[in-house]
Amino acid sequence: MEDRIEKGQEDRPGIIYLDITGEDGLEELAEDDIIKTLTGSEFRSVITEHLFSHLVKAIEKEKNSFIAFRIPERGEDYILEEGQYKNLLKTILKMEEAEEDYKKCATIKKLIETL
Repeated sequence: MEDRIEKGQEDRPGIIYLDITGEDGLEELAEDDIIKTLTGSEFRSVITEHLFSHLVKAIEKEKNSFIAFRIPERGEDYILEEGQYKNLLKTILKMEEAEEDYKKCATIKKLIETL
């Protein structure tokens, strides 16, 4: 997984690039391996850190949507619409409560109240 902002897009939230190829970089991972990756602790960290940061930028800049994830091997973008922001914040809040990061929880609760 890689987090980057494309040239000329500095005013937009960054895009998290998901690599779904195997270790050899040639074949796509099996569906079970993708699910295992997306439910693992490393991916939770991507959600609570990178995606949260991009979501905050989108809210601050009053964006009605942003590209959350890009899977270059499939040519697919996963776009979050403004109507999904609150639900995503609630999901991240639950993750942070489990991690007992109460300072971040307070920040998230304030964001939820503004939407």
